[in-house]
Amino acid sequence: MNELKKIAHGIISLVDHWEKWKWGGLLLLRKRLLYPNKIIEIKLRELKQPVYLRNSTSDITVFYQVFFQNSYNFNYSSPVDVIIDCGANIGLSSIFYAHHFPNAMIIAVEPERNNFKMLEKNCRPFKNIIPVRAGVWNMNTNLRLVNKTDQPWGMQVEETTDQKSDIEALSIPYLFQKYNLKKIDILKVDIEGSEKELFETGTDDWLPYTRILCIELHDHLRKGASQSFFKALRKYEYSMLKRKENLIFFLNHKV
Repeated sequence: MNELKKIAHGIISLVDHWEKWKWGGLLLLRKRLLYPNKIIEIKLRELKQPVYLRNSTSDITVFYQVFFQNSYNFNYSSPVDVIIDCGANIGLSSIFYAHHFPNAMIIAVEPERNNFKMLEKNCRPFKNIIPVRAGVWNMNTNLRLVNKTDQPWGMQVEETTDQKSDIEALSIPYLFQKYNLKKIDILKVDIEGSEKELFETGTDDWLPYTRILCIELHDHLRKGASQSFFKALRKYEYSMLKRKENLIFFLNHKV
């Protein structure tokens, strides 16, 4: 029975990949099977440039979330000029945005060194993506990495007084100043629990200038993350929708 289930699952996967991506989907499956624990190059008809994934890691899961399940694909009714991608990982969400908004400035922020190297590799063809190796916090400080899983997406950061730390923490107001921003059209936040600190203090300096928030909350990684977020949001009017693991908030204020 288990063998029959595996065969059925394999057939369904083949059909799904063919319907979504035709030959590109089948080649993706082939590379996943033939090259475990290798960096694989993926070419799909909907992507202008190839993307690179570390096979047998969470890169594969994130790839399917972004491009197969379309986790970030929803109705953007107004022009999009500025996007900040907090927790950009290997750059897949930034690439999704670059395809949909080729004229937007996309600031892709990722603290973990190996993820960031992959981000730079993947985003190099896109002139409108600005890679920034840092964590996002409620102030500029130093951070250290903590990984309680064995997967690249599980990297968390904690504030540290260690001056030897090579990870900067940057605040949203700092990014406003550095890149001369007047607004944020889309703020994507997937920072493995650090949303607790990000939304705890100082949000009045930038939330009034943010139009759309796309966030994944991680109370299972950092207790109080959701409470911190919704407390910061309670003074604003918004509409909300859920897209897979993401909560999307349309803030009802003029920017």
